[in-house]
Amino acid sequence: MGYDSEYIFTAVGSFFLHLAISEWFSYPLLKRMAPAFVTLPANKQVVLRNSVMSIFHACVIGGLAVYMFLFVDGLNPEDLWFQTPIFYHTACTSLGYIIADSLLMVMYAPLREWSMVLHHTISTWSFHNVMVGCAALYFGNTWFLTELLILHTLGHRHSLLYKVNGVAMLVVFFLCRIVTIPIYFGLIPHMKTGEMFKMEFGPIFNLLFLTPVLCMLNIFWFIKICKGAYRVLYCPKTGTE
Repeated sequence: MGYDSEYIFTAVGSFFLHLAISEWFSYPLLKRMAPAFVTLPANKQVVLRNSVMSIFHACVIGGLAVYMFLFVDGLNPEDLWFQTPIFYHTACTSLGYIIADSLLMVMYAPLREWSMVLHHTISTWSFHNVMVGCAALYFGNTWFLTELLILHTLGHRHSLLYKVNGVAMLVVFFLCRIVTIPIYFGLIPHMKTGEMFKMEFGPIFNLLFLTPVLCMLNIFWFIKICKGAYRVLYCPKTGTE
């Protein structure tokens, strides 16, 4: 990953923008769109404000990912390393978000969750992971996940919208995070030829150790989503997740 000044500026700008969205812009937006927001306890307000930031990030990165996947030449999932400016700017934008979200986790206890701490730790070390193997498409499901959290927190967990959104989240999560896992096995030819081991330690560690951990996290989250969907759809009296 290059550290030219323009890419550093993108990462720093992304950090402050996401922090501003969570800390200043999200409160009046939520207050206007959902008047019940102001009646929630402080810990739940923090979670919803953070959710607005997550939705913004997901829309930006997810949109860029789809654009690159469809229209940018030279970005092939079987490649080991991408050397295009749009990739660098996308990765730095995501890095800024990850650092901002990590800072918010330190500031607010309700945001701390072990799987997200692990996810952010890995991504901070290897934010190249944001793009390799179509991983930026992961953010395609974040909108539905975050909207589900907002509806649940505002007390709409028994509504039709909540159920429809949950099913959409399950389908999109599967398409964006589970179906793309086999792309990782595109590394095997590079291992056989020894091409992968000519890279520096950082990318090798990322590809051999950190990427599999993220894949396992995605499977873990998918199982939780499936269990939650089953409870909501088939056990409505106990389905609260």
